[in-house]
Amino acid sequence: MEFTTEYRDQIRIVRLGGSVDSVSTPIVESMIDPFIKKGEEKFLLSFENVTYMSSAGLRFLLVTEKKLRQLLGKLKICQLNEHVLEVIHISGFDKYLHIYETEEDAFKDF
Repeated sequence: MEFTTEYRDQIRIVRLGGSVDSVSTPIVESMIDPFIKKGEEKFLLSFENVTYMSSAGLRFLLVTEKKLRQLLGKLKICQLNEHVLEVIHISGFDKYLHIYETEEDAFKDF
């Protein structure tokens, strides 16, 4: 998995790539957690370059959403490919997550 991070207008943007699975999610969590502990409350995760997501990826999204909700923060995700979107829909997580087509749409909705 690859990822980059940017902080713009009080929003932490994380652009993910590759597989979001049991191997990669602990790495991403360890990268995101310090920002949450520091008090950052708004996160935008871009899945533009994600090719695969397992149930561990779903768990990562829900855990991150819960942490941010406790801080009255927000998590938004965008640019999901068909596979990732299907995994989220089948699991029913689309009812709990804020999903956007583009990074721009998600960014504007904060």
